[in-house]
Amino acid sequence: MIGTFADPQADGAMAVFTSREAAEDFVNSDPFVLNGVVSAWTIKEWNEALTGDGG
Repeated sequence: MIGTFADPQADGAMAVFTSREAAEDFVNSDPFVLNGVVSAWTIKEWNEALTGDGG
């Protein structure tokens, strides 16, 4: 899942990946990052509260 916030110029965008490795792989091959369009990025780990598995 990936997309911009309502005001992407001020607030940027967010993506959710299944693992830190997947996020790092994305960043390392993203043409916007590689070509300097995205000048800064952060990977943050989080604790999922709703898993959707019925438990």
